[in-house]
Amino acid sequence: MNNLFVMHTQYNLILSCGVIKKHFNDSYNVLILYAEFNLGSQLKEKLEECFDKVYYVQDKYTYSANTFKEDLKLIKYMYKTKNLLNKTYDNVFISQENIYETYLLSKLSKKCNFGCYAIEEDVYYSVNNAFNIDPPCKGQTSFLGKCRKCFLDILLGKNICKQFVYFYGQNTMYDANYVLFPHQVRKELSGRTLIEIEKDVIIAGTESLYGNQYDIIIDDSKIVLFFFDLVERYTNSEKINKFVEMVSNICQANDVVLAYKYHPRETNKFDFPQNRYFVEIPSIIPAEKILYDLREKELTVMGNLTTSLWVAAKYGFNTYSFALLENSENIAAVNALQGMGIKMINNLEEVDFL
Repeated sequence: MNNLFVMHTQYNLILSCGVIKKHFNDSYNVLILYAEFNLGSQLKEKLEECFDKVYYVQDKYTYSANTFKEDLKLIKYMYKTKNLLNKTYDNVFISQENIYETYLLSKLSKKCNFGCYAIEEDVYYSVNNAFNIDPPCKGQTSFLGKCRKCFLDILLGKNICKQFVYFYGQNTMYDANYVLFPHQVRKELSGRTLIEIEKDVIIAGTESLYGNQYDIIIDDSKIVLFFFDLVERYTNSEKINKFVEMVSNICQANDVVLAYKYHPRETNKFDFPQNRYFVEIPSIIPAEKILYDLREKELTVMGNLTTSLWVAAKYGFNTYSFALLENSENIAAVNALQGMGIKMINNLEEVDFL
């Protein structure tokens, strides 16, 4: 069986490798990596062990608001993977229905029939609450936009797989979606075949890519683990600052280590005391690897709306979200997180997690 994977993030890659280990270990598996992170040599080695063939169309995140530059990039990446178009596949797995993926699928569909599957991305809620309440309507394409599409269709072939979607995983071309929590997906996916990603799949994927890298060693058996978004993105930063201060004080008073990981682009860091109770984990380390290394600990995990909370809940850790402190209007996110077994912190007076 021949399988093609088109992935973007470390999270996508971990889930893909886990799916291969559990379901397609005897198949011929090809990866196209359109990376949204800086790709290191060690991870390349691991990817080439997990997949039979890897095409690196992008090894670090780049984006330009200039559509001409983005179109040139698309043409370049399609050229890099043109050899794939001469092959046939039984299954294709993607995580984002962007223009590159949909053109690629359109061209492949002329050569063979294949099953198309989504690897989980944002199938539960939008961080932007407006998309949860009133999804954007399909607008009219401008004259220049129509000319651009016509030009690309002439150059690359007609894109028959591109659809208007407002979250990844919504496209109707999918035969099924691989997800961690099938019962918490958006209502737009009702009726879709959903394949549950079990904990052992996450473990297998993490071991495949990061089993002997970035080992997290904390001797204490009881740990609070905090995953931060970019601090500047918090709409209620004063309340979040107070919450973080309360958590740090509770940890020190109870002789519990507070381990924390900042967003990779963070520059506005919290002023934690310099003692054994506070451990900063390098931002380059994927959350899934951290949770994997600490899976035997008595672990409490905290965050806002990050996917790290989904994985922590799947592991069965005591998991909290402060989304209600940060943005109390995003009820869709709150409901989805609670359905995953994640506890919501409603106010600062109810901070009780130990």
